[in-house]
Amino acid sequence: MANMRPMPAPPLYPVVETTAGKLRGAWDGYVTSFRGVPYAWQPVRFRAPAPFPPWTGVREALTWGPQCPQDSNTGTGLLASYKTPGPMDENCLTLNIWTPEATASRKRPVMVWLHGGGFEGGGSGSANWYDGTRLASRGDVVVVTITHRLNVFGYLYLGDLGDLGGAGIGADANVGQRDIIAALQWIQDTIEVFGGDPACVTLFGASGGGKKIGTLMAMPEAKGLFHRAIVQSGATLRAATREEATQSAGAFLKQLGLAPGDAAKLATIPAPTLVAAREALFATPAVSFGPVIDDASLPAHPFDPVAPAQSAAIPLLIGTAGAETTLLLPDEENFHLDEPTLRAKLASFGPPARVEALIEAARAEEPDATASDIFFQITSDARSRLRAIAQAERKAAQPAPVYMYVTEWRTPVDGGKWRSPHVGDLPLVFDNIDLAPSMVGTGEDARMMAATMSSSWIAFARSGDPSTPQLPHWPRYDTATRATMRFDTQSRIVNDPHARLRALLSS
Repeated sequence: MANMRPMPAPPLYPVVETTAGKLRGAWDGYVTSFRGVPYAWQPVRFRAPAPFPPWTGVREALTWGPQCPQDSNTGTGLLASYKTPGPMDENCLTLNIWTPEATASRKRPVMVWLHGGGFEGGGSGSANWYDGTRLASRGDVVVVTITHRLNVFGYLYLGDLGDLGGAGIGADANVGQRDIIAALQWIQDTIEVFGGDPACVTLFGASGGGKKIGTLMAMPEAKGLFHRAIVQSGATLRAATREEATQSAGAFLKQLGLAPGDAAKLATIPAPTLVAAREALFATPAVSFGPVIDDASLPAHPFDPVAPAQSAAIPLLIGTAGAETTLLLPDEENFHLDEPTLRAKLASFGPPARVEALIEAARAEEPDATASDIFFQITSDARSRLRAIAQAERKAAQPAPVYMYVTEWRTPVDGGKWRSPHVGDLPLVFDNIDLAPSMVGTGEDARMMAATMSSSWIAFARSGDPSTPQLPHWPRYDTATRATMRFDTQSRIVNDPHARLRALLSS
């Protein structure tokens, strides 16, 4: 396999000894993988995780663990090749490891992936696009992917609905995030026997995974458990307030036919019923499940009004895709807009004069852009890029560096219709082109982009600087120059891309 380095062959099924017991993995000629490794367990619904009980003998780590119960819709279109193995089960707290060599004699950088899907779904850390074989081999790093509780199982807030202590149900806040913290603590305690360096841990994640990372940067229990952060199309500034989270919990209980005082009955309701109730509320925007401000686990908003002080020393790499909304607003009409319809579609941005100013600003950089190009540019910048810039600005006020990027390489799928979509760079970062043909095709340009982006991610994980021999000068981001790496077939640094549009949207 190109760009992968064979290692001296260990046993076909090597065994390592962890603090909980022995694990048997599998060697494939390039890396050793350990799948479905338990890092914690969840003894009570809606309760923070507990240590996984030790075992005797050798535990097989050859099959994927379960995914958290969630909407089971299969991917279509760009996401058709995205596959998540394993059944659904609430006790889903497992992780997967890919290492060039499972030995404590080497200390490699550790890259820990948090999957997307908001805080609601997205499958698990075992999805095929997240296979860490190529990344681990290319970069001589240890790759870890995490599965944790999602939606109501991980983020339903019951803390203000009365005393549930004796009701067979928990009322802990942010248990999905605390699952991740338990996994990071497991990595600190255990990753050395897999060849990883617990003092060099990088979190990286896209979409909801990026939001999980931004939230972890403000959670006291996560302090010291990771040392660099990469946020891909998932900037986050605020969490829900307790009042907002309690309102969502009340709506969820009502959907189940329960009153707030009946919350204890959630302990016995089957998981599929809870999932169905959540799905029935998707059309209600005021109802959402995600991190909540909580005195114990998340005492303040992650990046509002400033970046969290506890993460001041953590370098950050952050960015978005150039056309996020081709995937997020995929109505077919949006791909065939004329000028009048463009203006009608943008009416929510303000009065006609403001809409005209936005269109002029977007077209100034791309005079030949179609009405649909303009629509996707404005909505992508407003929906995703502005938040990434705000997070970067606030982080740049701290000592550790911030690096900004935008992925503008256009996937050739469907004749280039999708431009550079949300999470379109995910297979590039993992160097998994052959596993994601529906998103990036299988051409040489995709492979070149994968080599470029995965190398920068590896460099950042190793040193806190994403510069590489191919991209030797990547300045840190600040409000004076706003240096931004534009990833394309000819990647380059651009200062303050779409400056006029950014200024107008910010105002």
